[in-house]
Amino acid sequence: MVLRLVMTGLCAACVVLLATAEPLRIEVLRPTIVRERAPVGAISVVDVASGVAPAALEAMLHLRPNEWVSAINDRPVDDFATGAAIAALAPRAGEYVDLTVSTAAAERRVLVLMH
Repeated sequence: MVLRLVMTGLCAACVVLLATAEPLRIEVLRPTIVRERAPVGAISVVDVASGVAPAALEAMLHLRPNEWVSAINDRPVDDFATGAAIAALAPRAGEYVDLTVSTAAAERRVLVLMH
């Protein structure tokens, strides 16, 4: 008798859930082309071991062909002087360099941590 009561309660609960559930709606959207944008607050971290020459840091950034370093520690820099500007800072163990990497449509931040 108790089992029959429990089963009746479960069936009633299922019927109520099915009756109040929202119907499933499938919507097909056409793909759109969006200009490349970095998410707000996007940051990449490059961890550099001790003993690496500051001039070699630029090669460790792995920039895409359409990217360039536009600022170092929020100071604008020429594209051709990036390696020299990083080397001039001469970051040591425990320090970091904050880089702004730009494309034609977006910017992103790269934090280089020295060990």
